[in-house]
Amino acid sequence: MRLLTHFVGLIYRLISFRLRTEPMTVHLKISAGEKGWESIEFKELQASASEWLGADRVTAFTYRPDISVREELRECSHYFYDPRTGYDYSDSPRKRRWEAYLRAIKIGLVCALRGITPIAYVTDFSQRDWRVPAFLATAHAGFIFCLMSVRSVPAHFLPHPRVAGPMPMALSKKRAETLSLASSRNRPVLMSFSGSLYEPRKTFISQLKKKCLEKNHQFVVHGRKMGGQRRSDDLYWSDMQASTFVVSTAGQNLEDDLDFRDVKQMVYRYSEATLAGSCLIADIVLGVEQYFEPGVDFVVAETPEAVVDVLDDFLRRPEHYLQIAENGRRKAEMLSSSWFFWNTVDEALGLRSMKSCSER
Repeated sequence: MRLLTHFVGLIYRLISFRLRTEPMTVHLKISAGEKGWESIEFKELQASASEWLGADRVTAFTYRPDISVREELRECSHYFYDPRTGYDYSDSPRKRRWEAYLRAIKIGLVCALRGITPIAYVTDFSQRDWRVPAFLATAHAGFIFCLMSVRSVPAHFLPHPRVAGPMPMALSKKRAETLSLASSRNRPVLMSFSGSLYEPRKTFISQLKKKCLEKNHQFVVHGRKMGGQRRSDDLYWSDMQASTFVVSTAGQNLEDDLDFRDVKQMVYRYSEATLAGSCLIADIVLGVEQYFEPGVDFVVAETPEAVVDVLDDFLRRPEHYLQIAENGRRKAEMLSSSWFFWNTVDEALGLRSMKSCSER
């Protein structure tokens, strides 16, 4: 795939060199399918981008397979690309992989023809079907962002160096303000979990439930299968704000075909639970200390037994853990209110940054 990425990158460069265009009006287009736009992830991406760049300069595009890539990339200077968009799970593994590669190359070609800067966002960097298309689309220009520390990825998996991670979740200033207004020290649930259940997380949560039951610790699980029906956004946030502790795991979905299986990722719960004012219990992920300091902004516990020990200790010194929750909330609020996600993206784009282009 390195040779293919270099080859298409050369084609993109030749096209962009021969077809130089005048500077265009800065406009960010974020593309996702209907299911993607139902998620908090994409809603917050759009909301935070609109706050940062201006609502008139951000478009939420709903992908459909009958719409061509040329049409999808109309009237934008920057294109936010998630390789999951347009991925057809109904096809055979080989066919859907190569169709994902072909779509990425089309995106790269159109970006080169029109001078558009692609911004690729890969949530599961170990998955070849997501990672390779991101490199193909950005082979000439743009940048890739992911939830995994790039330092933990073998060099031969990185065809070009324009990739950064882990990145915190993009959360809007409005979301931070809404959660702050609804925040309360009165949290009726001791500990909860919200999210998809896959291995090894599924086994971890199952074992933790049994141990909490033995110790008479309240533990509420809001789990769903991968791709299953999501709860409403309001219910998701209110359940999190009702919990003193929120537990999560950072291991990858081992049910998937992964190129590097043992690397942990900075899942969205690091940003969500802390912003909701809950005390997060989670793993240490390489790079997470850039945003949240282990033991200060969240509690480190990587086994069900260690989580139960935290709950036992909470009964003896609750203020210690309430302070950790407050530390985490302040960090998460700072990240969202300063639009850290988009400022980091824009800085990485260099001469192609949205803010610098808009000032020319």
